[in-house]
Amino acid sequence: MKRLAYVIFLGISTLLLAEGAARLLDLGPERFHHPWHLESPNKHHGLDVYPSNPRGAFDLDLRDPATFDALKRKAIPHLERAQSRTPYAVAGSYNAELCRQDPVGPKKKGLPRVLIIGDSFSEGQGVSQDQPFAPVLQKRLADQGHEIEVINCGRRGYNFPDLLEWTERHLPYEPDLVVYAMILNDPVLTPEFKKRQKFIDDWILDRRRMVLPNEHMPEAPWWRPRLWSIWREAKAKARVGRETTTWYQEVLGEPNQAGFEETLVLMQRMRDASEKKGARFVVVMLPLLVGLEGDYPFAEAHQIMAQACKEHKLDFFDLLPAFSGKNSSSLWVHETDRHPNEIAHRIIARALVKPVLDRLGSQP
Repeated sequence: MKRLAYVIFLGISTLLLAEGAARLLDLGPERFHHPWHLESPNKHHGLDVYPSNPRGAFDLDLRDPATFDALKRKAIPHLERAQSRTPYAVAGSYNAELCRQDPVGPKKKGLPRVLIIGDSFSEGQGVSQDQPFAPVLQKRLADQGHEIEVINCGRRGYNFPDLLEWTERHLPYEPDLVVYAMILNDPVLTPEFKKRQKFIDDWILDRRRMVLPNEHMPEAPWWRPRLWSIWREAKAKARVGRETTTWYQEVLGEPNQAGFEETLVLMQRMRDASEKKGARFVVVMLPLLVGLEGDYPFAEAHQIMAQACKEHKLDFFDLLPAFSGKNSSSLWVHETDRHPNEIAHRIIARALVKPVLDRLGSQP
């Protein structure tokens, strides 16, 4: 009985010491104000705002009066709210066709033109105007002696079937090569499969830890054990991670088979529309920036996509090898926003030099 009492006493003492340490170090579930994209009414000026700036990569601080006034003159909405909750920002400018790009003039004779089509990964959510892989690729090609115009028409939130219309809308730019930068969440989703998608943590935005603009930052009651909160947070993170991974693994599988087949038909129409305008078309698959260090959880999905493109006579290039072995979190724009940062965009640009030159018929 004495030994049992000693063990119980030791266990309780350890828990109390651990709880005291957790409170002293202010440990516990961390919450962030939701990063947002603010956009002027004419959609020509945009702003990605964040609650913190741990890497020092966000070059604007809305608490600076001059910066705030300059953005106010561009009619960007909700700046006051962003200033108090998410003051760190990067700006983007968009042309009349809503590409994150200067106005595109008539095509110059002898100057090859590459059109980038995609979603927020291509547009460059969370990075400055000159940091998405499209302008970086153009500069890298120029440094190697190849004058090639690369147009960034990635548009956040665009998936299929919208990506087909978006491609056709920009073919008047007369590209020689259309690069569709594909992400695993782009395919058409059947109604049944879409119901399973939980926008809590989709391996792109960590919504589970975000506080919406109309909500207040939650405060745990003083009497709630920190150790209990930490354990519950870890359990929720693991559960959401498993569910999210499974969902992504099945986007190109049997549970969404009809949606995947429709997506391949739409991609063929993208190819046909491009070729009708005299442009080659290539599908470039970008990895999600999770699990790159070892056993990437969506490698099979990349293989399925490669095989499907082969069967449907779609040119395909996989960027996963360029990212394999990298530290995933070092490539995020923010710890709650897993879009590629400027380092990841440079990796993409570097990996695309040879396939772009190959398809344009130029010598690397």
